[in-house]
Amino acid sequence: GRVFASTWCNALQFGSATEVDMHDFEFEDLQITRGPKSGIGIVSMDSANISRVSFTNISIHGADVATPIYIKIGNRVHGETNLSSNRFPPGSIANVSFTDIRAYDWGTNPNPKPGHASNYTLTIEGLNASYPVGPIKLERLAVEAPGGGTAEQALIDPPLAPTDYQPRKEGVRPSWGLFVRYATGIEFVDSALSVVQSDERPALVMDNALGSNFSGTSVDDAGRGGCQLALRNASGQWPDVGVCEWAPNAAE
Repeated sequence: GRVFASTWCNALQFGSATEVDMHDFEFEDLQITRGPKSGIGIVSMDSANISRVSFTNISIHGADVATPIYIKIGNRVHGETNLSSNRFPPGSIANVSFTDIRAYDWGTNPNPKPGHASNYTLTIEGLNASYPVGPIKLERLAVEAPGGGTAEQALIDPPLAPTDYQPRKEGVRPSWGLFVRYATGIEFVDSALSVVQSDERPALVMDNALGSNFSGTSVDDAGRGGCQLALRNASGQWPDVGVCEWAPNAAE
């Protein structure tokens, strides 16, 4: 398939300028080999409703891919330049599917750009409880994460940053495989998460995520054991991978 690489930004990106709706896009049979922000990024910052987008048969790999997938609803209120006299209400991201996605050998750049880390956990995030992200379906997603996180990092409650669209702005996530916050209808089907270097964080954190459905999901945690799915204000059907309550430190 075609190869996509970015030397500075995202390999595939919706946003951050998002003042018009976007829907009915299909991406398939691609390789992503570089993305210092993310491999695939979807952000709605300026009221856009983004929907009916599919990604199929995509391989994501490369030391300079900071995170394979980053999805976020933000709200800049006055547009990309913050100079518009209009007030932009929050948008939405819904009915997005990822099928046969493989992410491996990513996030290992020893010399990332100043102010950046080598890698960030895959993130799916809405604006708040009133503007959640979703539904989103991840089917046959295989992610091999770099790992190396600590028990202290598992207690981090990443700051909410509604005007920021870069993955780095939220810092270290409390999970190594997937971080989901303010979401509805997240499906995780026949998918697998594994970690290269032992990590003391759980594989997944679901924070204010309602109506999730996990089926056929496996976690290879490099022998750590214990809780691998940490929940706070979450509902759904969960895999048998060790489920616990997530009780992070208070956000600073």
